[in-house]
Amino acid sequence: MNKSKIAYYRKLYLAFLINLERHNLVSLEEKTGMPKRTIQTAMSGLSDIGIEHEFVQDGPKNRQGYYKITEWADHNPKWIKNNLQYVIDVLQ
Repeated sequence: MNKSKIAYYRKLYLAFLINLERHNLVSLEEKTGMPKRTIQTAMSGLSDIGIEHEFVQDGPKNRQGYYKITEWADHNPKWIKNNLQYVIDVLQ
């Protein structure tokens, strides 16, 4: 599989996880095993595929909070859920 397709599935996977429960950068690292920089790069590219997100401040410090998906565009979170194992397999 080529790099751009892997990057695409990485974005879908991260968006799915963020939509499933409250995640920040640290919890995404723990959940996925991906390096922080990889997650940051994927997160910054979500809007490239039409998925919009925001960081919700949840505490007094700058980094306390979680990500929230605000727009899926033409992506369907149910498709990701139904094909989650395939997405994970592509990323491994």
